[in-house]
Amino acid sequence: YQRRVRVSYRTIVESVIEFNHSPPLVWGIPSLWVYNLMNVAMQNLCVRSIYYLLSEWTSLAVTLVTTIRKFLSLLLSIVLFNNTFTPQHWISTVLVFAGSALFSGLIKLPCEEWLEGWWRRGRVEEREKLPC
Repeated sequence: YQRRVRVSYRTIVESVIEFNHSPPLVWGIPSLWVYNLMNVAMQNLCVRSIYYLLSEWTSLAVTLVTTIRKFLSLLLSIVLFNNTFTPQHWISTVLVFAGSALFSGLIKLPCEEWLEGWWRRGRVEEREKLPC
């Protein structure tokens, strides 16, 4: 279910009027317009950076970078706005980073080489004979 937001001419005009009546910040430009332009510039920088990362790095590295960025944003939100961070959040964070580390090969499982060979051979009857 998606909630549809109706944007009408009136709400846009009301927003422009509100932006125009905000206190001036730089060179007499209303502060809400300055903040909005800074937000657009930062979003443009972020999107261009992600496209650059995608063209130069592997998808796993890009995923790890964006996950770390989101985690840092979350920590900043906790510190600045006094949001709560429950034990479930910590467990989820550990699982995400551990999964990324396992997938990338930073962390090796004890029997990983043997399991890879076992998987390639496809011997189901050897399951009970796992050496580890």
